[in-house]
Amino acid sequence: MPGDLFDVKHQLIFYGKYHSNKVNVAIHMVFVPLIVWTALVGFANFPLPDFVPKQSISVLEPYLRLEPTWGVVFTAIYALYYLALDPIAAVLYWPILGLMLLSSSPIAEQSWGNTFAASLFATSWVAQFAGHGFAEKRAPALLDNLVGGGCLLLMCNSCSVY
Repeated sequence: MPGDLFDVKHQLIFYGKYHSNKVNVAIHMVFVPLIVWTALVGFANFPLPDFVPKQSISVLEPYLRLEPTWGVVFTAIYALYYLALDPIAAVLYWPILGLMLLSSSPIAEQSWGNTFAASLFATSWVAQFAGHGFAEKRAPALLDNLVGGGCLLLMCNSCSVY
């Protein structure tokens, strides 16, 4: 139901049904943020259209830098969704999400960066499915409800909100 997409209680109950095993929860707390970060590294390879200013903002060169890429768009949508869902949790999580975004472009620019991120992305997904298959003994929430399972993916696992 579209209305439930912005109902934090509904989302947490749905997500909690798939994450009751402590081993699976621990796997998620480690690997879900890695999935998001490696996706941001991948998005860093795709600049925004030419009409968007190409201004980068250096925070801590060469480690943290904001580049105008699709990662910014992805992060903004996630951040705004969480703000609508639960403002306090969103504001508490924004620094972590921001650090992931700021570190993604510098890593993508390294000769080894994209290979490293792709390997970590694949490994993280294997760990997710292994956690659900061997520990939880249940299919991941994403397979039953892509939107509901994916929306709280980052915040629930990273902030340990269960």
